[in-house]
Amino acid sequence: TKTDGVIDVSGRFYGTVTVTGESTTKNASTDTTTLKASSNSNFTVVGTDVSDRSKGTLTKTQPGKTATITFSNINDLDLAGGTSGNAFTLTEWFYDAAIDGKGGTDSVTVNRAQDATSGLAFTLDSTDGIKIVAPTGSFGAGPTSPLIIDYTLTSIESASLIGGAGNDSFDIGGWSAKASVIGNAGLDGLIWSASADSLLTPTSFSAGTLVASLSSINSAQLENTGANSRFSISGFVGAVDITGVSSSTVTATYNSNFSLTGASATAGTITTGNTTIDFTAGNVSLIGGVRDNVFTLDGTFTGVVTLDGGVGNDTYNITLPLSTNTTNQVTVSDTGNTSRDTIIATKTGGTALSKTTTSAPNTPLVGY
Repeated sequence: TKTDGVIDVSGRFYGTVTVTGESTTKNASTDTTTLKASSNSNFTVVGTDVSDRSKGTLTKTQPGKTATITFSNINDLDLAGGTSGNAFTLTEWFYDAAIDGKGGTDSVTVNRAQDATSGLAFTLDSTDGIKIVAPTGSFGAGPTSPLIIDYTLTSIESASLIGGAGNDSFDIGGWSAKASVIGNAGLDGLIWSASADSLLTPTSFSAGTLVASLSSINSAQLENTGANSRFSISGFVGAVDITGVSSSTVTATYNSNFSLTGASATAGTITTGNTTIDFTAGNVSLIGGVRDNVFTLDGTFTGVVTLDGGVGNDTYNITLPLSTNTTNQVTVSDTGNTSRDTIIATKTGGTALSKTTTSAPNTPLVGY
C-alpha cells in the first residue's frame, strides 16, 4: 500500500514485487518516499546502483518464506521486527533508516565493504543509533559538504559495523551492548570515550557492558577522565592514544621489550614491539611475558611505575629523576624467577643508585 509518501510492504511474504517512489533525491517536500516493512522476519537491504542511491532490494525472510522487494526512488527505510530475534542487514544503503527490533534479541549489521571512498566515520550510540559520515566529494556527498546517514535503532541488542577500502573510524563510546567492528582495508581506528575501565586486545575491546570484537583495527583513541580510571592494553598492535587524569592507571601487557619516556608525572609514551602508547595518566604498569624482557626507563616520566617481567631472565634499565617527591617511584614486582633478573638503576645525570644486581620481588626504587 502507498499512503502519504509511505509504501508499506509489510503484508508481502512470498515472491518478488517491484515498487517505485516519487523521486531519486530526498528533500523536505512531499516527493520523499519511505519504504516500510514490519514483520517477524530477517531483513536484508542492498543498494544496487552506485549512480542512484534510491535503488535497491529489500528481502524479508521467514522459515519457508522469502519475499524480495525491488525498489527505486526510495529515500528512507522504516523496518520493524517481531517477537523473535530478528537480523537487519544494510549493505551499501546511502539513505536514512529507522530500525526497531521489537521483541527478542535483535541485531543490526551495516556493511560498507564495497565503499571505495577516502574514509568513512562511523558512530555507534545507544541513544542516537548509527551515524555514517562520508567525506566531501565521495559518492552521494556534495562537492563542498559531506554525506551524513542516520540509522535510528530501537530494541537492538547487537550491532556490527563493516568498513570499506578507505581509512575508516569507528566511534563506539556511546554504545553499551554487544558490537563487532571490522575495519577491512585501509588504516582504521577505534574511538571510545566513556566512564568505565577498559581493556583493548588485538581482537576485542570491552568497557562496562560494552563488549566489542575487533578485526583489522590499526589504532585506538581511548578516553576516561574519571578518577582512578584504568586502561589495559594487552597485545594490541598499532598506535594507541589514551586520555586519563593524574589518578588514572595504564597497564600494558606484552611479551616484548618496553621503553617508557615522558615529559611529566602525568604524560608519557610506552613503546613495545610495533605498538606506541601515548598516554595522559599518573600511573603505569608494564607486564612482560615468557621471553627475556628488557625494560628501559629514561627518567623523563616522573609518575608511579610498576614493572613485572614475568617468566624469563628480565633486565630493568632504570634511570630515576632527581626528585624530592617520594611518591614518584619505580617498583619492580617480578612474578617470575627473580633470581635471574637484573636491575640497573641510576639517577638522572648518571649517578649510580645501586650496583647491577639480582633482585627480590617488590623492590622499591625512589627518585630522590
